[in-house]
Amino acid sequence: MLHCVCFGRVRYLILLLAFFPLSAAGQDGQSQPAPDANSKTDSRSTGPQTTGSAPELATSDSPAVFRVRTNAVLVRVVVRDQKGNAVENLKKEDFQLFDNKRLQTITSFNVVHPGASANPAAEGTAGETNVPANAAAHPSAVPDRFVALVLDDLNFETSDAVPVREAAAKILDQLLPSDRMGIFTTSGTINQDFASDKAALRVALSKVSSQAARARATNDCPFITYYQADQILNQGDPVALKLAASDYLVCSLFPIGPSRTAGSSPVGVDVPTERAIETAREVQVHGDAKALVEFRKLESILGKLAAEPGQRVMAFVSTEFYSRRAAEDLAPIIDRAVRANIVVDTVDARGLYESLSGGGEAPDHISFQTGPENSQLNSQLTAFRMQETILGTLLGDLADGTGGNFFHHRNDLDRGIAQAVTAPPVSYVLGFSPQNLKLDGSSHTLKVTLESSKGFSIEARHSYRAPKTLQDPAERADQEILEALTSHDEVNDIPVELRTQFFKKDSTDANLSVLAHVNTQTMHFRKEGDRHLDNLTMETAIFDQDGKFVNGGKKVITMNLTDTTLEKLNRSGLSVKSSFDVKPGTYLIRLVLRDTEGVQMATRNGSVEIPY
Repeated sequence: MLHCVCFGRVRYLILLLAFFPLSAAGQDGQSQPAPDANSKTDSRSTGPQTTGSAPELATSDSPAVFRVRTNAVLVRVVVRDQKGNAVENLKKEDFQLFDNKRLQTITSFNVVHPGASANPAAEGTAGETNVPANAAAHPSAVPDRFVALVLDDLNFETSDAVPVREAAAKILDQLLPSDRMGIFTTSGTINQDFASDKAALRVALSKVSSQAARARATNDCPFITYYQADQILNQGDPVALKLAASDYLVCSLFPIGPSRTAGSSPVGVDVPTERAIETAREVQVHGDAKALVEFRKLESILGKLAAEPGQRVMAFVSTEFYSRRAAEDLAPIIDRAVRANIVVDTVDARGLYESLSGGGEAPDHISFQTGPENSQLNSQLTAFRMQETILGTLLGDLADGTGGNFFHHRNDLDRGIAQAVTAPPVSYVLGFSPQNLKLDGSSHTLKVTLESSKGFSIEARHSYRAPKTLQDPAERADQEILEALTSHDEVNDIPVELRTQFFKKDSTDANLSVLAHVNTQTMHFRKEGDRHLDNLTMETAIFDQDGKFVNGGKKVITMNLTDTTLEKLNRSGLSVKSSFDVKPGTYLIRLVLRDTEGVQMATRNGSVEIPY
């Protein structure tokens, strides 16, 4: 099972690495300094050299070793006014961030506008086929937003599945041409990959049905939910046990399936209590196995969503989503979503809580007859089922941990799902590096406030979990670059301009060049002797109009500059060109730059349409 969960991410890494070598990627292998840069430059470093004798500019396939901000914590924040509208134009200085009630220094700050389409960056070159010079992609043709709609059919009863299907079908008409939606179920029976084909999405939705191999005894006597079993076995709740034992007395006299009667048990044995505990154990074993499947499936879908090149949203619709090991099971899912800047909005499909008896479709015998004792039992049953309805789900924790919204206690299911898949027009991503962080896996509380509240409300994650081990800096750097490569957010630590050129070789093949012009004035060089040292890593990824990875490459520009060259480079900038073989079509281009000394990053989006 673990291999299946990791396969999508690993496969994506393999695809990227397969194209990183310059020869495999079809790159031209040249770093192009400004025209007036010092002439002492080579396209490649040919071997070990001293600082003074090394070429001033060299392109290498070897990855740089980065100094990274280890254990950086990212917090996505949405600020809303009193009318519920997202607040724009806030700056880093407007926020305060607390870790375990201690004010932290915000080390990174980015503003995310999900609706912003990729910037057209095409400047076509006619080549042999006289392709028009300007071939910028139509904005609607390039994927901008990826929505994973996850339906928890392992917990849906038949009465849940139908309204969920109908409500989800309504949001398909609201999808924009630049949206891509995927539909997945926790049972794995539905795995509709991200697409804009609404007909295919409707077909996938129509196949969603209840797969509720419920965590209860086979003949439902007594009827015990997973939450109730946890309360009986692990929390020592006497009311939960009493209700289960009392239900056994009712269902054993009026059995639905094979009868379980007290007559076959030894004299003096409290059969109802014994049967309740026995059934609770069966339910717990079955429920633990089901919870494991659900959490692994969510991790797998998050990994798939994180690899898509755009703004990512997950909407999770469920009813009885629960685990007795909630903190242990939920923490890695929340951490993975936050690292990838994925907000998880959750929807409780059970409607208004006052109308519920709790725990899904219980058998008809779940009520007690009239009389003083039975009246008290009925009151306890109603109170317990209400408690279960509110507490017997982790949907609120999942939304809260990722900075999302929990839509519940409402009958407008279609509106809840629609709001869950709709991203706010602006959000803010705050980053900080915890000081003196203990590697003990402990939970830390987070709180975000505004310098001047102005009556605004804040949506943000409320906690994070400290790591148990310190990640290798090089591995962490590669991870940060990969996450930036598949994001759609733009980072501007280093000013850079992105342009593209292409020429068609024939009717089926084309060559696409990606040109990055870097302003080096903000880069932090390390002075060693008479040289200024820094490494600049440039990674490029090309995705098709459905967000599938097509081609990509990686270059490391080693800079060993004299004072004169650095001065000239700061005036004119550094130009770097990479070339890729592609087929005619519409492509999204993602460019990531990262320098070694300053640990600064720049990201850019571009799009190009190469006509057939």
